[in-house]
Amino acid sequence: MSEPVPCPTCQSLLRLPPGETTVRCPNCKTVLAVEPADAPAPAAPAAPPLPFGRPRPAAPLPPAPPAPPAAAGPPVRAKLAPEPTPYARPEQAEAAEGDPEEKLRRMRRELAKLDEEERQEREWMAELGGHCRAGRVAMHFLTWGVRTYALAIVFQLVAVAAAGFGALGITALAALLCLPFAGFTTMLLGLAFGFAIAGPRQSRHIGVMGLIVTLVHAVGGVLQWGNLAIMAHLQELDHLNKPNWSDVLPVQDILGLATNLPLLADHPARFVQVYHWSLPGLVVAALEFTRLVLVCMLTEHYATAGKDPEAGHTAIRTISRMSFMVMLAASFRLAAAALFDWTQYGDMLNVIGMGVHGAVTVGLYTALVVGLLLLSRTVADTIDLVDPRRFADKRERLEL
Repeated sequence: MSEPVPCPTCQSLLRLPPGETTVRCPNCKTVLAVEPADAPAPAAPAAPPLPFGRPRPAAPLPPAPPAPPAAAGPPVRAKLAPEPTPYARPEQAEAAEGDPEEKLRRMRRELAKLDEEERQEREWMAELGGHCRAGRVAMHFLTWGVRTYALAIVFQLVAVAAAGFGALGITALAALLCLPFAGFTTMLLGLAFGFAIAGPRQSRHIGVMGLIVTLVHAVGGVLQWGNLAIMAHLQELDHLNKPNWSDVLPVQDILGLATNLPLLADHPARFVQVYHWSLPGLVVAALEFTRLVLVCMLTEHYATAGKDPEAGHTAIRTISRMSFMVMLAASFRLAAAALFDWTQYGDMLNVIGMGVHGAVTVGLYTALVVGLLLLSRTVADTIDLVDPRRFADKRERLEL
């Protein structure tokens, strides 16, 4: 049955007939349209009853998950297991599936390969040990060659100073002592470079160049003596207008086999003043400086291969400072010649000029001797670095 609907005009209660959507009020004749009510939703079918009227049991609740056990120690990172694939480790798969005879043969081949590698390494170490022995002998000769080089320069300084004061007897005696030490220097350095050729392979080219330069320097130092007579004739060796400091230059030229580096420092002034210039002396001085550079290069190579590059850098710094001293002495010599060489003998400026020239000469010789002694100590320290174990080590530096 439908529910009553009030009339909007007279407020009478109207009842909608079944199946109709409109109704007419009998009092005020008003026709009213009414929407039908929604049909109720069908009820869900009930579960069939259990036999004999027994009640249905309630569904059991799922059990609670168990609590994880407390860790007894620190956490350990898990390792990912590799996926089982036939292409991961074929040698292991083959070894696992092969027969025992094949495994035994494979192990024998691997052991034979290891033995061969060890044999080759022993042979290589034995060969390297022989090269290092030759290298150590070369460094011993270099050490004593540089020391006799310093002694030759000391005797040359004595000869030059005695010539400046007119003591010709002392000059001759010092020259006789200087030349043997100069010869010892040439012989020892030649032997050192010769052993360097038989030393480690990475430094043999330095030994070849050093041996050639040493031999050519010796020949040039001897030929420089014959150049003196020609220079004396062409440049008027006994000209009275020469400055007095130039009287010692022939002594330097005679003893050029010992060292021509002071001569190299004097040549700018010689060219400007146009006296006692010596082209062979310049060539011999250039060869002498090249020989010193090769000594430092060989020391640097051995020190770097022996995993102590700082010793090699010390040798390079020493030769750099010696070259700087030669250039500084050349500058002072040229300035002193321009300032004082025009003065008359006996004047105060002439005396001051002679003192300046003497100070430049003594200072340069002293600097060369000190530099050579420092270089000999660096070379001597490098002897212990020429060791096959240090050369074979792959590291760049080893702590001493």
